[in-house]
Amino acid sequence: MSAPGGARESGQRGDGIVAPFARNPLRFSRHAARRVEERAIPPLVVELLVRYGHAVRRRGAWCYAFDKASRRRLKAAIGKPAYMRLEDLLDAYVLVSDDKEIITAAWRLDGRRKRCVREGARLH
Repeated sequence: MSAPGGARESGQRGDGIVAPFARNPLRFSRHAARRVEERAIPPLVVELLVRYGHAVRRRGAWCYAFDKASRRRLKAAIGKPAYMRLEDLLDAYVLVSDDKEIITAAWRLDGRRKRCVREGARLH
């Protein structure tokens, strides 16, 4: 089963340049729009998570988060200076439904860091 936009469950995206939502803008549920605003998660970070984050199927939705490999892909795509400016904002995750709607977004907390990344993945 593929993640929305063509990402594979393993998190590998071929050349790493494919933007899953390039043709379709992100759609936020009302809940997600509230959470992004309340939790001060920039919409750019949500888009980067969906484009470059590691996708894992969790409880009927796709969970995108940055693991070490996806952070490397992001840095290669946007360049080191831009990556360094965004680095502190990358500890977030988003849940995306099968119809490509953002369900919610949140910051990863220490106790639950591995919820959206594959077992054994390195986070930094």
